[in-house]
Order: sequence, then structure tokens, then C-alpha cells
Amino acid sequence: MTQLRTAALYFFCAYFCIQIAGKLYAPKGEYFPVFSWSLFSIVRDDVYDVLVEVERVGDTVYSPPQNYYELGEVFPAAQRRDSGVLKAARLLTDSRHLPEQFAEREQEFIASFFQVEESIDFRIVLIRFDPLERWHTGQVTEWRVVSTHSTMDPSQ
Repeated sequence: MTQLRTAALYFFCAYFCIQIAGKLYAPKGEYFPVFSWSLFSIVRDDVYDVLVEVERVGDTVYSPPQNYYELGEVFPAAQRRDSGVLKAARLLTDSRHLPEQFAEREQEFIASFFQVEESIDFRIVLIRFDPLERWHTGQVTEWRVVSTHSTMDPSQ
């Protein structure tokens, strides 16, 4: 048992010495990732993401607006939980200051993910959240409507 204690003591002393040497002599102040004081300190606190919220499909008005993925009975891509929806929404959001590109991406977005016979009103929302807090409580730090969109009923 004393040999185990002695080995553990030598191990911790060597580890501590390497830590101090890294702090003094390593280019970034540590030998990352093994001898690191701040392994997770560079992780961002908040994350930004987009949501697609549907306000109306035909005569059905959703109050409050529903997340696109909650309407699997209306949209096939929502039923499949297609990640392309949010990727396309991010591209659409990124192009909102370029009118020609925005109009083209909006038409592609609508044609790809809103394939129904009725008119639809939807909006794209930018959210900011702490991932752990959202996981535990569902709370979002910031919620902002970035753009609103409407499709026309093809029968009109």
C-alpha cells in the first residue's frame, strides 16, 4: 500500500512540475490538451440559431406560431425532421441584405419545404441561448423575428 501512495505522490509531483513548466515556457502558457488549466474555458457561452415558425396554413391560424418541425402532419420534411430546413433558413437569413439573392433563396426555400396546396404565412426567428440552460429549462435568452414570408394559394 505504501508503494501505491509513493507512486501516486511521484505522479502528482511530476504532473504539477509539468504544469508549472508549461505555464512558464510553453508558447500558449500550457501543454494543451493534456496539461491544461483551462480545457473548456474557450467554449462560447451562448449559441445562435434560427427557427422556422408557421403562423398560418390555409384557414388554420396558429397562435402562438408553431415550430415547423411540430407540423409533421402538414409538411413532409417536418415529419422526417429534415435538417436541410434549418440549413436553408440560415442561408436565407444570411442573404437578407442582398435582394436578388434573397428572392431566389426564398423561392427555393418555399418550393423545397412548403409543398402544400394552401397559402402559408411563416417567419424566420433568430434565437440566442445557453445550451445547458435550454436543455434543462427550455429558456431562450434572445428571440428576434428576422423575416416574415407568405406564399400564395396556387388555386388563386
